[in-house]
Amino acid sequence: QKVRRVVEIGSHLGESAAIFATYFPEVYCVDTWGERELTAIHIDIPGLDIPNEEVEKSFDIRMGLSGGRICKVKKASPKAAANFPDRYFDLVYIDGAHDYESVAADLDGVLRLGVPWILVDDWWPLLGPGVRKAAPTKHRNHTWRRYVVTLRRSIMPTRLSP
Repeated sequence: QKVRRVVEIGSHLGESAAIFATYFPEVYCVDTWGERELTAIHIDIPGLDIPNEEVEKSFDIRMGLSGGRICKVKKASPKAAANFPDRYFDLVYIDGAHDYESVAADLDGVLRLGVPWILVDDWWPLLGPGVRKAAPTKHRNHTWRRYVVTLRRSIMPTRLSP
């Protein structure tokens, strides 16, 4: 099955969205772009110290450069999932909040939608133990295969200004 529609949960600055938009015709980005809870992340990651209003502006710039391939959905993922029909998306990339409850809620939504491909980012414990715990424990009836996927970093700088 050819992947045409991708949904990214947790788009932040839009770096991975920009990468997806180079390969897929429709990329839906679901994020609240609100205050971020970073207590689950235990290492320094470039870009996490950027103020929220700059984060969303940087995302909007990347969205504008995508040639209409990126659609911004400014909602929490469980609410956003309710707006789409079953099997609407071919692939989901989950990189939202890293605590167990948030990851489990993200997975609940996409599993109900019947998305055939689910990529879960930040499997490593230092980036949030909730990610590693939620997939296999909360969703035992789903067959999980572990792949290591590395998205090539965008050529664009982390912070973009208009």
